[in-house]
Amino acid sequence: MIHVHQCFNAVGHGTFFSGLVLDKQHTGSFSWIYDCGSKRTTRIDQEITSLEGWTQWPEEVDLLVLSHFDDDHVNGVERLLRSTKARVLALPYMDVGHSLACAASVSTDSCSASTAAFQLDPVAWLQSRGLAGQVDTVLLVQGGPRGDGDPPVDQGPISLPGGSDDNQRSRDDRANTNGTTSFPLSGAARGTDKTAVPRMALWRHAASTAAHGIPLELMFFNATQPDLFRKDGSGDLVARRSRRSTSVVQADVDVVVRRHGLHDLSRPPRKGWRDALRSVYVKHFGGSSQQRNNISLCLLVRPLECDVRSCNFFRCRDIFCLTCRRIPTQGRAGTLLLGDLRIDSATLTEMQAHFGQMRWKDIGTVQVPHHGSRHSWEPGAAASFNPDRFVHCIPNDSSHHPHKSVDDDLSAFPVLRADFGACVVIDYHFDP
Repeated sequence: MIHVHQCFNAVGHGTFFSGLVLDKQHTGSFSWIYDCGSKRTTRIDQEITSLEGWTQWPEEVDLLVLSHFDDDHVNGVERLLRSTKARVLALPYMDVGHSLACAASVSTDSCSASTAAFQLDPVAWLQSRGLAGQVDTVLLVQGGPRGDGDPPVDQGPISLPGGSDDNQRSRDDRANTNGTTSFPLSGAARGTDKTAVPRMALWRHAASTAAHGIPLELMFFNATQPDLFRKDGSGDLVARRSRRSTSVVQADVDVVVRRHGLHDLSRPPRKGWRDALRSVYVKHFGGSSQQRNNISLCLLVRPLECDVRSCNFFRCRDIFCLTCRRIPTQGRAGTLLLGDLRIDSATLTEMQAHFGQMRWKDIGTVQVPHHGSRHSWEPGAAASFNPDRFVHCIPNDSSHHPHKSVDDDLSAFPVLRADFGACVVIDYHFDP
């Protein structure tokens, strides 16, 4: 018998989702976390402490997924990695243009200097915080439509890469591979202790993965992004406005990072770092009025067996939350985590084709993206998902989270709230 525990932790305006699967004999297990942040740093600290104190939680998490780099989704990562190792840290693959746009907060909410440095070079950030030894593999999950070399939509899961090789991604070489690829060291990592550099790998989101032989499938979705680069007459990629190569764009970013101290956050960076990054973006890609990026790495988790039943195998460990809202699960047990993805008709169509009809019909729980913002939810989306329930990750009291238009669209479905005082728990078991 396989037991599954999933929890939308009580961090209010933010997201911190944890999952654990165990077999009855405790001989096999798999643990994962999706996002780790909150508007209230005290709440994310308390929830991480609660998870660490739970006797059934392992010392190392198998998979840590960060959907995107807003502070309320990642500002607990450093605290988490101080005490917990992650075998695989999964991030959305972004070329240098998209990572620059997000770090400079072009058409997005402003992020902290630490978060900006994290998305510009995740390995350099881990090293600067003394955390490189806490992560074995950094997995860059590449989106885009299914290609000829991708597995069929109904193919079963394959293993995630692992290990602690000292490879790193190249500087946005725009690799387009299937499966995984190792990359040479980047400029930020050269000259450092290589034993402390996590392995870097590329993963096409068309492939699903399994939980170490346990019949639990995990599958990513990374929405197709507007291309900031064009091909010149020689077929080389160049920036949309400046017509300069990706290496030139990256070199300009590196200058700002070094000049303003974003590479070493042991002390505050120089003032004006965000404006300097924005100037680089405008120079190479133009103004901020372009189509807004829809970057948010999604994750679908579902058992590969049909006979699913609720269970009380896991003892409550939520010592800081006031209430534990438990979801009875019978039948459909797929959980779809959406981060802050903007859900419109085009994205829905892309997502349904990506997961396939079998997986789509198995979705029982959907996390409402962006804390119920009306800018991330198109009317009619609830019926398109058609799950058994939706879950909000929201503050206790807010005039616009969730927005009334989103609540109206969800009104035909059960809706649960993970806020600052209550978590939402999904426990079930199934026979392999």
